[in-house]
Amino acid sequence: MVDLNKVLKTTINIDGRLDEILAEVAKSHEEVKKLRRVKQQVFDTAEEYLQDILLEYEELESMELNILTRLIYEQALEDAVEKLEQWI
Repeated sequence: MVDLNKVLKTTINIDGRLDEILAEVAKSHEEVKKLRRVKQQVFDTAEEYLQDILLEYEELESMELNILTRLIYEQALEDAVEKLEQWI
């Protein structure tokens, strides 16, 4: 049988953590926007061969970010399944 008080407390804790995470994401988003502006300025002033290098580097960064994002989501799902199994 599921302990509803335990589920409620966990839900409240998750909600509080979610608020903290969303605030951090908003802050990070602003920093990312600033970084993108600077990157664009550097790219616009760079010579053509350097632009090619910067584009390649950007593609590699994007691939790395995709891999890290997948790993984080997988870990979060595993953690959620583990919590659900504890409740059942």
